[in-house]
Amino acid sequence: MVNVHFQHGMALRGMNRHEDAIKEFELARLEFPEDAETVIMLAWCHYSLTKYQPALKIAQSAAALDPNNEGAYTAMGACEIALDHYHVAQKYLRNAVELDPDNAYAHYLLAYASAKNRKWREAMAEIDRSIELSPENADYLSYKSHILLMLNRKEEAKAISLAALRLTPEDSRTHSQHGQILLAEGRIEEAIQHYREAVRNDPRDLWLRQEYVEAARGRMWLFRRFLAGRLWLERQSPWLRAFTILAPFLVLPIGIMCYNHHLINDRAMEVIVTIFLSYIGLLMFVPVIMDGLTSLDKELKFVFPPDKRRKSIAVLIIFVVTVICFLLGWLIHVPFLSGVSIFGLVSLVFLCVDEKGFSKN
Repeated sequence: MVNVHFQHGMALRGMNRHEDAIKEFELARLEFPEDAETVIMLAWCHYSLTKYQPALKIAQSAAALDPNNEGAYTAMGACEIALDHYHVAQKYLRNAVELDPDNAYAHYLLAYASAKNRKWREAMAEIDRSIELSPENADYLSYKSHILLMLNRKEEAKAISLAALRLTPEDSRTHSQHGQILLAEGRIEEAIQHYREAVRNDPRDLWLRQEYVEAARGRMWLFRRFLAGRLWLERQSPWLRAFTILAPFLVLPIGIMCYNHHLINDRAMEVIVTIFLSYIGLLMFVPVIMDGLTSLDKELKFVFPPDKRRKSIAVLIIFVVTVICFLLGWLIHVPFLSGVSIFGLVSLVFLCVDEKGFSKN
């Protein structure tokens, strides 16, 4: 009887009817509570419903029933990845591949966890192993192309991504990954075509829509530089990334200490304060700048509808004038220009808090 419930559950899971599959697996579990395979399938159903914490607890109970079942550790690793606990996930997934070296999915998840920890060489070794075990899996090939891109091996990444596209020409994630590679190469129009195809195949995926928006913004020189900088940061270790982003915040306290000890003069202190405030302004208004520039692009009418574009352009112009007036007023000591910059800042605040000025998409 348990086999019937288990088989029904597997069939329902194959049709993505996970809630109905859970009921069948629960019935199977009632008759044979010591069967680890049933518990593992129950965990995967909860995982597919994005109930990661319950899925993790169920998978842990499966590991307690059968400590030598690699499937339980694979499910535990997948849940920990979904919860952003990459170091813990690596521990579980290493157990899984030790118990079954031919578990291609566990190697793939281990590659993903290693990449999230910026261990690119280790991630490459694991993804190569998963492809060796399952060479026709487009997901594995596509993720290898992502790792190659992070290693700045763009030509190899493109070749692997094209192979994945040949296997699954209608897969939205594969198109998105290939678009990312083309974007990194500066081939903007081709990248837009692949992101458009990704959105067409999966129009409900908001993440894909956002990627499509960024690809179209890549037509602008400023945003291409922004994307290149972000890609460089993604390749670095978490410590270097944090230092690069937060280091400018140390400029002001260090400058004040040097000024108090007469190591720098008034003019140098003015420059330090200007650099600090400019960086803060950049962090605050980069999204405003990008949205203002985006509104100039006819490709993205769903980001700013036509009746809101004048406002977004006004935001961009006011921001540029505000920054220029502030810097000039500070450096050449003209109070009028400083007053203009304050007026511009207040105007920006009022423009940005008005949510009706921006599209809900």
